This record gives sequence, structure tokens and C-alpha cells, in this order.
Amino acid sequence: MTPQTMVLEDGTRITVIHLAVMNHDQESLTIGDPTWRLACAPNIPDLSANGRTAPLSRSDDPRGVNCPLCLKSSAYTLAMERIRAARLPG
Repeated sequence: MTPQTMVLEDGTRITVIHLAVMNHDQESLTIGDPTWRLACAPNIPDLSANGRTAPLSRSDDPRGVNCPLCLKSSAYTLAMERIRAARLPG
């Protein structure tokens, strides 16, 4: 499969990069290994289910994300607030 792309207003094609968020549900915590979901589609099963990696470009660093739906998510907002708070002195 090819990466998911988006066409900008000027016709430029870019690869969509989603925000990967660690699951904190009880099932994934008892298994031992963290599982991940997309911020824009939290109901999609784990990104690495059955030992396969989902064919989507993703990052756990919100500064590298460009998916329009991920950018509007509460997970993105929270991650950016944490980054800003870490940069503030004292």
C-alpha cells in the first residue's frame, strides 16, 4: 500500500502524518506492551494488531502531524499544551 496523501489548494501532494496516541485502557496495560491508536480515529483497533503495522504515516510527536482531523483532536491539543508547558521557565 502507498502512504495516504492529501492535495493542497495549490495542487501540491503531501503525505498525511497522523498523531499516534498510546492506549491506556486496562486490556492493553495488562498485556504489557503498549498499543497505539490514531488521534483522528480512536475506535480503529491497535495500529500493530496481529503483528502487522498499519500502512499509515504517523508520529507520536504532535509537532510533525499534518492530518486535519488529528490537528483538531483533544489528544493533539493536550500534547501541544504539555510541550508548551515544558518550555516555559520556572
